[in-house]
This record gives sequence, structure tokens and C-alpha cells, in this order.
Amino acid sequence: GKHAKAARDDAARSGLGALAALEKKEAAADDAQVAKARSTVVRCYRCLDCRRLFENRPEACETRGHSIERATATRRLFACGKCGKEVFSLDRRPRGPCQRCSCDAWQNKENADDVR
Repeated sequence: GKHAKAARDDAARSGLGALAALEKKEAAADDAQVAKARSTVVRCYRCLDCRRLFENRPEACETRGHSIERATATRRLFACGKCGKEVFSLDRRPRGPCQRCSCDAWQNKENADDVR
């Protein structure tokens, strides 16, 4: 009767509430994973003479006899402020302008408001 229908409606609503809560929790976990992918601590190489960081051992520095050491750095994702091309950098910002459009307005994707 009337009470059974009300009980079914309540159960359906509470089930939807639980589903919404699970979806919200899953979305937060996905956001955290995306943020983690945008900025990651990695092992890299540092040339003490050039004062630069490299993801791979820099052959040019080796052939010039530069001092190279292992280091740890944060690999960050940036996007061009003009064309949107995304690049990773071990430095605080990418070196030089965008290779696609020559614009030098890099946006840190870790923090979308941070325009450099």
C-alpha cells in the first residue's frame, strides 16, 4: 500500500544518495591522480657547469668534460598561454618560448591560475 511505496521511495533515495557519495569520492580520487601526474618528483641529472637539469644523462656535457651528478627534481606540466601546447619541465618554468607558436607565456598546469 501507501506505506510500502513510501518505504521503496525512501530506499531508492538513500541508494541514490550513496551512489552520489561514491561518485563524488571517485571524482576526488581521479582529481588527485591527475594533479599527481601534473607534478612528480623524479630522479634526473644535474650538470654543474651548465647549471641545468636533464631527465637523461647529457651526452653533450659528458663530451665537454662537465661535472654531472644525480639529482632529484620536480617534473612539472606547463601549457602555452597562447596555443595550449603542453610540455614537461624540470625547471621552475620551461626554457625559452613555445616551439609551436613562439609565445613565452607558460601556464603551470599544477596551478591553473599561475601564469608565468
